[in-house]
Amino acid sequence: MTNQMVREAFTKAWDHKWMCCEDGGLFEGPSGQHSERVGELHVGDIIKANAETFNPDNKIIWRLHKDTPSGQAGNWMYAPVRGPKTAVPLTEALLKRVEGGVKWYKVNGKKGTILRKEAAMASDKVQIVESGSVLAVAEAHGLEDGKVRYRVGGVLADRETKVEDERIEGWVTATQVDRWYKELPRSAFVK
Repeated sequence: MTNQMVREAFTKAWDHKWMCCEDGGLFEGPSGQHSERVGELHVGDIIKANAETFNPDNKIIWRLHKDTPSGQAGNWMYAPVRGPKTAVPLTEALLKRVEGGVKWYKVNGKKGTILRKEAAMASDKVQIVESGSVLAVAEAHGLEDGKVRYRVGGVLADRETKVEDERIEGWVTATQVDRWYKELPRSAFVK
């Protein structure tokens, strides 16, 4: 896919708010890492953009809109589609899951984590969940030895477009995942 095709495919995304799912920098100018770093974005921050360009390394970057809830208007960040910065659009499907009590966690270990059938550590292994996967957690349970286990009821299969419901089910250890977003008000999800 050419850069022009990628550019055209994502230009309309400016009108949406995006939730950051990785930490990243804000830059003073449109040349990205070749500009002065003037701020930080963190997991859960909400951004909105109003312009797009390519930096000297040919990575797409977005300029923050004056109405963006995080960062300063006019600063630049890497777009979700290219480079080290990633984010997810705040869709109604994601909002419904959040309002239903689901919390999202990202698998943090390099080798992923083991998903087990039951909360007990000795229960059958269902599968290995790949590092970086974002899991829907509906329940927490403490074991007698003090470990905390999370019941997984789905995975965010495509971080750019949708939430895939109930694709995997089982239990993971709390220390193997990190909270993926902050608590957000409904207003954060409005275009």
